Amino acid sequence: MRVPIGEGVRWRCNADLRCFWLNSYGGAGGAADASQHGAVHHACMPRYRRYFGDNCWVFLTLVSAQRRPWLRAAAEKRMVVEGFRATKARHGFRHLAHVILDDHLHWMLVVDDGATIPQIVSCFKRCVAFSRRDRRLPWRQLWQRRYYDHMLRDDRDLRLHLDYLHYNPVRHGYVAMACQYRWYSFHAWVERGQYSHSWGTSEPKHISGMDLD
Repeated sequence: MRVPIGEGVRWRCNADLRCFWLNSYGGAGGAADASQHGAVHHACMPRYRRYFGDNCWVFLTLVSAQRRPWLRAAAEKRMVVEGFRATKARHGFRHLAHVILDDHLHWMLVVDDGATIPQIVSCFKRCVAFSRRDRRLPWRQLWQRRYYDHMLRDDRDLRLHLDYLHYNPVRHGYVAMACQYRWYSFHAWVERGQYSHSWGTSEPKHISGMDLD
């Protein structure tokens, strides 16, 4: 069943999409806080508490420590995908979308079962670290301590960030068109009819100027 992105509340409550969220990891088959749509800064940022209620839709950016490209290898990206799954098994959230690049990742999720974004992010980082440690790989200081988060306000904001996330591999020169990249949720969204297979050969005008990396 095709569920258009502009369907608003009906889309957000659709039970069929809940199944899609649970299986949208794609790859398998803390950056500083910043102002809205602004660059991710790494110093002189204020400390503040995050308040996220139930059914909160969130866009996250996590950046590797010192921008080291330790995520470059496919084996590392697989561990991140497993980290998503292990974190979801421990906390109540719905996985909406993600992209894994060599030195950062973007992640969209819905918190609706009492978990908080700091708990989810901390759990994810631990899962990835333990997985690397078990494989006798370096596992300390993988991520910048802080990260960027943005609470999605409405369907337009959701679509904006979803397109930004799925265009990211093209934007960074990994591929020439979105469908050529493996390690993200774009293919699952194509299967659901939300994107065409040829989408992402050029930057959509509505995300021009956004820098959330």
